[in-house]
Amino acid sequence: MGRRSEKTGKSEVVISLSPSIPVLTCANVNDGDKDVELIIICAIIGCIPAAIASSKGRSFFAWWLYGALLFIVALIHSLVIKKDIRALEQSQLDSGLVKCPYCAEMIKPEARKCKHCGSDVKEAIEVARLKNFKPSDIPFDAFFIRKRVGFDVNEEAVTNLVSRLKQANPELGPEGIKEKYFMQIDELVNQLPSGVRDEFIRTYNAKL
Repeated sequence: MGRRSEKTGKSEVVISLSPSIPVLTCANVNDGDKDVELIIICAIIGCIPAAIASSKGRSFFAWWLYGALLFIVALIHSLVIKKDIRALEQSQLDSGLVKCPYCAEMIKPEARKCKHCGSDVKEAIEVARLKNFKPSDIPFDAFFIRKRVGFDVNEEAVTNLVSRLKQANPELGPEGIKEKYFMQIDELVNQLPSGVRDEFIRTYNAKL
C-alpha cells in the first residue's frame, strides 16, 4: 500500500504484489501539483492495458479506466484474454474492409485478388456490395439541394436509391421493398430538412 514519507514529504508510487489484491496504488502524500502528477501517471499507464485490450476487440476507454485504477490486474488480464473475433471483424467492416467471399478473410474493397487465398474477388465483391446495399450507404445530404431560400428534393439521388434497392432485392416487389426498408427510410427522412420530407416520401414512393 502507499506510504507517507514524513522526512522528505515526497510522493511515493508503490506496487503491491499481494496475490489477493495486486494493484498499483498512487500514494497521495502532498497536495496541489503532486496530486496532479500522480493522476497523470495513473492516466498514462492505464493506456498500456487499454491498447492491448483494444487490439483484441475490447473497449479502449473501459480498459483505460480499468488500467488507471488497477494497473497490474488490468495488465495481466489484458494479456490473457482472448480476442473478441466478432468485435474485431465488425471494427474492420466499419473501417471499410470487406470479407473475401471465398475464404471469409478481410480484404480491401478495391482488391482484385484475395491476398489470403488468391481467388479473383472483384466481381464477387461487387455482387456482395450490391446485395448488402443499405439506404444509409448514401449520405443523407445527397437527397436534397440547397437553394437561396429553402431546399428541394434531389430526384436524381432518389432515383439512384430506388434503383439500387431494386437491384439488391430482385425477388421483391415495390411493397416488399417498402416493408423491408421501412425503418431505414424513416431514419433517413428524419435527417432531412423538414421542408422536403413529404416531397421525398412522395418521390420515393413514385419511383418504386
